[in-house]
Amino acid sequence: MPFLVIQAVTPLIWPLLVRLLSRVGPRIMLVTGLLAIAAGWLWLYALPVASSTVVSMLPALLLAGFGFGLLVSAIAAAAVNAVPIELAGMASATTTVVRDLGQTLGPALIGTIALTQAGSLLGPSLLPCPAGRRAARRRRGVPGGRAAGLATAPLGSASAVVEPIVREALERGYGLAFLVSAAAAVLAAIVALVFVRKGQVEAEAHR
Repeated sequence: MPFLVIQAVTPLIWPLLVRLLSRVGPRIMLVTGLLAIAAGWLWLYALPVASSTVVSMLPALLLAGFGFGLLVSAIAAAAVNAVPIELAGMASATTTVVRDLGQTLGPALIGTIALTQAGSLLGPSLLPCPAGRRAARRRRGVPGGRAAGLATAPLGSASAVVEPIVREALERGYGLAFLVSAAAAVLAAIVALVFVRKGQVEAEAHR
């Protein structure tokens, strides 16, 4: 559901994106979009996991979706306008490939960071209590990964003890993932601010 919310924003604001491209250019849109995405991830990071629902996450998701819409439209325009007209098709195809690669690789990388961090926290947290030690011995056989699997695994009487520990580990793991995502967006915004020159793009667009 959060992913669908983020993706649904772009078609809804498309008329606005077209106007912004003609008025402010791709450079400002790239920087603004990346910073909006970073703000959305930091907002999600600040939400308490125990009480998080799609409704409580909706403002942050809409902000990230707005940034994503700015980003995808501006990066395509910047790439197409920065090459000779005969290479416009190649530039457009390249941005599509890069976007699809990012949408595939990004969640996998962020999920790996989150679950690795959560898994590293489980051992020290589980071992002090007997129920935790029993769960720790079983976690290698839990389907769906150690941390994520233990959150819903049938552990009997140990579940009441293990569930809060696993929830906290997952919260801290995905918190780190949100921070890494926000930092990557800010870094990309700096790169766009430095290397995407408004004058150069406009000159290429009017050739």
